[in-house]
Amino acid sequence: MKKLFSILLLLSMTGMPIFAQTDIFKNHAKAPLDCYECHSCDNPSYKNPCLTILPEFNRESLTLRRSADDVAKVVTIDTLMKFYVPSTFKHKLHAEMSAFSTGGCASCHHNNPQGDILPCIECHKPISERESLAVIGLKGAYHGQCLGCHEQWSHDTACEKCHVERGQEPLPPTSMILEMSQLTDPIKPKVVYETDEDNPIVTFYHDAHFDRYGLDCIDCHKNETCGRCHDKSEQSVVI
Repeated sequence: MKKLFSILLLLSMTGMPIFAQTDIFKNHAKAPLDCYECHSCDNPSYKNPCLTILPEFNRESLTLRRSADDVAKVVTIDTLMKFYVPSTFKHKLHAEMSAFSTGGCASCHHNNPQGDILPCIECHKPISERESLAVIGLKGAYHGQCLGCHEQWSHDTACEKCHVERGQEPLPPTSMILEMSQLTDPIKPKVVYETDEDNPIVTFYHDAHFDRYGLDCIDCHKNETCGRCHDKSEQSVVI
């Protein structure tokens, strides 16, 4: 309290004006910022700002956000291909996965400045060109992103799914990859039945529905993160 009083007294003696803290952010919408860095909805308002949790104000650059519907379906990665043929990366499919996880586009495209989305090599250089050990090399950046999900999913890297050695059979043509179905199906509105009975709680027999009606997991469980179901090291989730 004494420290605060001293600061206010000093400012009053120097003649410096004292503004309310909210004045600092009054015109922040005009600043060169991406609204989605802090707001999770399209039209934030005073009553409903829909603020994200812990927005990263202290970054030197900003990460762009894009809709999975607007990205390239397939990207050919041919930067490092000394021993292998170029990799055909199913970009749209992975973008759809990240759209309903916590990372979003920033899972891979982190610290991207405003403007076009830059290729990884703009910041992550090949080993022979690295100038700073503080920034991971290009090969490490590629594998760090891929293995982080693939090992969590199946605990198997399955390198041959993306990498084919030179002289071996090539990967499937791009047309076959584009024919893959969308990751998730549209979610139907939930139907809730209300009852006036004294005992409204109903016991749901999960195994009976699964076995008797021949249902698959995704018939009921949609738009959940991959790790919720596919991390084999974790105990099964009881639904």
